[in-house]
Amino acid sequence: MRSFARLLLLAMIIAAVLAPVQAAAQTAAAIERVEVALWPEYDQRAMLVIYRVTLPQETAFPATVELPIPARIGDPTAVAQQAADGALILVDYTRQAATGEWASLLIQAESAVVQVEYYDTLAIEGASRSFTFTLPAGWPLAELAYEVQQPAGGSAMKIEPAAGSTRTGSNGLVYYTGSLGTQAGTAEAQLQMSYTKSDAGLTVESVPPSMGSESPAIGAAEPSGLSTSLVVWVPWAIGGLGVVLLAAGAVLFIRSRRAEAAGGRMRHRAASGGVPGAATLDASAVFCHTCGTQAGVTDVFCRKCGTRLRS
Repeated sequence: MRSFARLLLLAMIIAAVLAPVQAAAQTAAAIERVEVALWPEYDQRAMLVIYRVTLPQETAFPATVELPIPARIGDPTAVAQQAADGALILVDYTRQAATGEWASLLIQAESAVVQVEYYDTLAIEGASRSFTFTLPAGWPLAELAYEVQQPAGGSAMKIEPAAGSTRTGSNGLVYYTGSLGTQAGTAEAQLQMSYTKSDAGLTVESVPPSMGSESPAIGAAEPSGLSTSLVVWVPWAIGGLGVVLLAAGAVLFIRSRRAEAAGGRMRHRAASGGVPGAATLDASAVFCHTCGTQAGVTDVFCRKCGTRLRS
């Protein structure tokens, strides 16, 4: 009985610990800031779109991050989070069914910085290139910032809204940065860009990622140790352990009850000493006081002379 009580208490503790873990994994976390990086003709004749997401400091991890992506692109190229050493590590995600022109990603994050990458169509007409990024309504953000990489060989870059500043990266490329400010989520936000480029070369061919720190998460290796997929499954494994402990406790309880019942029956039989209700008889020898003949234990009169035996 005591073993069953201990197992039941352990299962209740596990359930109490498991509940907030599952709740944290199922509730979408608030997003503090999203920086959209647009890298045209980086390693494909398309637009590489990068979401760099920052979560609030008070976010409880693991947390579910939900982001919109165009339905036409299918699955993203990479979904990653930033490790403690700053490296980008690929993580698992779930793509929700598309609603109209948009789908959404559910990412189980253990870091305050998440990055998503996908390729979208870049309009190319001769030497002219153009692209429009859209954030749909319904996604409130504290800030929507942007970064536009000028491709190798590109010129006459135009961005609307206009960039707030420019910088030259360690790879020698020019980056335009700006902000679209706070997004209430009541209307869509757009960023338009265009430039000219006379050749079909790709930026990665002219400026390899090894020349600078600016590089996407594409191709990043999964680290050793626990991955996000394991984090998702661990709560279910703990819940399964709790069920197993409950079942084991029930089996031990039933066995202990059976053992107690069997022990009680054995003690009862030992105390009775035989058939219930039987009288205890004195088995000592009895002799006739007249003729000396031995009598049986149940005889009242002597079998030889008939004298009444003394009790």
